[in-house]
Amino acid sequence: MKTRVMFFIAFLMIMVLLGWFYRHNIAPDTHYVEVQFATITAYFITILFAVTLFISKKQKMLFYTSYVIIFTITAAGISMWVVRPYVIINDEVPKRMEILDAYLEETYPDRDWDIQKSESTFDSHYLFYVTFAEEADYSYAYHMSDDVINGKDEIQSTGGRPNK
Repeated sequence: MKTRVMFFIAFLMIMVLLGWFYRHNIAPDTHYVEVQFATITAYFITILFAVTLFISKKQKMLFYTSYVIIFTITAAGISMWVVRPYVIINDEVPKRMEILDAYLEETYPDRDWDIQKSESTFDSHYLFYVTFAEEADYSYAYHMSDDVINGKDEIQSTGGRPNK
């Protein structure tokens, strides 16, 4: 039992570190519903892990099956709630911003602009607002979807908004 408790404490420490990483690096740029699903998944995994501490050693099949289930849910949860959004936020968004910048450089060579990612977590991670220096009171929206990146759709403004 002592080994199981130590293993559980190590597991909790890992979960706390993952939670801290998620709250500081992913949650600020993610929709609140996704944050709630990630939190529920973490609690569910922790509860399952705690329950397996009370399975007797005589029930080896149940014990090992529960650990396989916990490992599977943990791997799926980490890939869905940690790895996927981290890659989107820190890899795909900057690449799409660079593609938009290159497009604007080619289309409007004599103009200056500022590109900002949408600040709303309700918007797509791929929605960017471009503010031209000559039109500082208005921003043009560009949605850099997968079809745009793969060349199926052209890059074009999808509307805009007045700046505050």
